[in-house]
Amino acid sequence: MVADLVEYNATRPGVVQVFAVLAGDSVTGDHPAREYFRDRYTRVRRWAADSLRAQYGDRLPGGLTPEQAAPLLVAVMDGLQLQWLHDPGAVDMPAVFRHFVTLLDPGRGDGETGGA
Repeated sequence: MVADLVEYNATRPGVVQVFAVLAGDSVTGDHPAREYFRDRYTRVRRWAADSLRAQYGDRLPGGLTPEQAAPLLVAVMDGLQLQWLHDPGAVDMPAVFRHFVTLLDPGRGDGETGGA
C-alpha cells in the first residue's frame, strides 16, 4: 500500500515539490504550517506503524517493532522524494522504495511489498 503511494507520487512532481518546500520551511518556529506538519508527521508515523503491524505483527522480520520502523519508512519516503525532485532521471523513486522495503523483510528478497 505504501509502495503504491510512492508510485502515485511519482506521477505528480508539482505536488511533491510543494510538499517538500512547505515541509522544509515549516521547521522554523514561526512558520504558519509548523503545527500542521508536526501533527501530520505524528499521524503519518501512527498510520505507518499500523500498516506495518497489519503486515508483520508486533515484530518485523528484521526485529524492529512497527513503531521503530515507522519513522524510518517516512524518512525514506521523504528523502527519496527530494532526491527524485533533484534528478528524476537518476532516481526511480518507486523502484528504490520497493528495494528499501526488502530491508524490512529480508526473507522476501523480491522487492514486492504486499501490504506495506
